[in-house]
Amino acid sequence: MLHLFLKRSAVLAVAGALLALAAPAFADGKVLAKVDGKDVTDADVALAQSEIGPNLGSIPPEQRTAVLVNYIIDNRLMTAAAEKAGYGSDASMAARLDYYKGRALRDLFFDKSVTGAVTDAEAKKIYDKKVGEIKPVEEVRALHILVAKKEEADDLVAKLKAGGDFGALAKEKSTDTGSGAAGGDLGYFAKDQMVKPFEDAAWALKKDEVSAPVQSQFGWHIIKMVDKRTKPAPAFETVKDGILNGLVQQKAQEIIGGLHKAAKIEYVDADLKKAAEGAQQPQ
Repeated sequence: MLHLFLKRSAVLAVAGALLALAAPAFADGKVLAKVDGKDVTDADVALAQSEIGPNLGSIPPEQRTAVLVNYIIDNRLMTAAAEKAGYGSDASMAARLDYYKGRALRDLFFDKSVTGAVTDAEAKKIYDKKVGEIKPVEEVRALHILVAKKEEADDLVAKLKAGGDFGALAKEKSTDTGSGAAGGDLGYFAKDQMVKPFEDAAWALKKDEVSAPVQSQFGWHIIKMVDKRTKPAPAFETVKDGILNGLVQQKAQEIIGGLHKAAKIEYVDADLKKAAEGAQQPQ
């Protein structure tokens, strides 16, 4: 449904990587665990989240902090083991430190200049504009009971006229096991979402009116119209994150595109230049 609110522009591949690594705001330093006497704080967890958060999608939210703390603990233990083994003086350390310092500065730049520059107010403006462009869609909410034979349908209509409970009969008699378990409730639907005979009958009913048996390719239906409404737009809070993500990507494209244009970038290797230029997406 988010596509109704925002058409995302093509984004440079590096922008996507930066978005994944953008760090959340630092926490308050609350101690969550200790490793050989050294604190692991929620600020440490925020940094770990910025590094591996995008890979935690399959982890239940209530378990993610524990996973991140264990990740930090593993890192601390391996760091201590590396220092003990003398790897700190390895010839590659200077290049590694320089590279990771660059990554840290990149993340901080993205957090402040891209993510920090996008506001809820901007997202609300887009939401209001797109909601205003949505054409009203009429919907009905109906219950139904589906049976194989007209005789069965006629019998059910008689029971309903005698005061039978529609939901209870649907649970007992309907061959549509999906809606039957919900008392025959099909929820709200617009026109052209149901088979024609069913749709025509449902839309012709008044609120709380029950139809005569209606035949479709699925069998015989008894339909009760429960409500009719204009379909509401999704609430802002349900789509806000998607809009904000789109705005962040747009902002990233603008900023990174500008940085590329202002910089002097040279590919010394001809084959690499051709491959790199071919991989760039349109600005």
